[in-house]
Amino acid sequence: MDSAMFKKEIGRMRFKSVIHSDILAVAKNAYSNSEIKELCSNSERSLDEYIKILAECTPIGQMDNANIANFLKANKLLKEVIKQDATLIDLYKGSINEERALPVLAAEEIAMIVATAFLTGFFSEIAKKLVGKLFKKKGKSKKELRKALDILLSNPILPLLEKCKAGLTVAEIVATTNMELPDVSYFLGRYEAQGWLRKEVINQGEKWKIKKNRAKIIEGFLSK
Repeated sequence: MDSAMFKKEIGRMRFKSVIHSDILAVAKNAYSNSEIKELCSNSERSLDEYIKILAECTPIGQMDNANIANFLKANKLLKEVIKQDATLIDLYKGSINEERALPVLAAEEIAMIVATAFLTGFFSEIAKKLVGKLFKKKGKSKKELRKALDILLSNPILPLLEKCKAGLTVAEIVATTNMELPDVSYFLGRYEAQGWLRKEVINQGEKWKIKKNRAKIIEGFLSK
């Protein structure tokens, strides 16, 4: 069972609701994929729970098996590093104020909060604290964290704008990514707030451009 704090943190990153039957249909199809089935084999969370968070909180674009598998890979990498960090887990558990005794799957919850924060571009105070502690790692752990961030930042929007140096309008991003207009507008605003993108007014129109590419974003976190 998820802690109340985890539910609150994920709730703050949720920007739309999805139909439960649609999520179950996607999960059923995804679970027939051998790679996804393997990634879920030792998971503390059901596949439909992962997909629901992806669909409601992130700019994943098409909910296909490749995107789902990539998220599960990133989450697994984060969990493996977190599970080795007793101090981080104790910090997280100490921040939880439950009304009743509850076994908290701390590593799973931390990984999901961190992964979702990078996908959404929304870092709450809790997420900032967790990321700050987690990304002080060195050695092999830092390599695993880099791999996870490479996956998480390869969403439909950032790679597209890296390629299009001249920038793109919102309509062009929608057409290229097959994302819905409200979703694209929402995440452009989030990424602009993080300093990853910038908006320029050109000929009475607006174009979005990369301000900080993914390599610089990653280095910024890993060098802290």
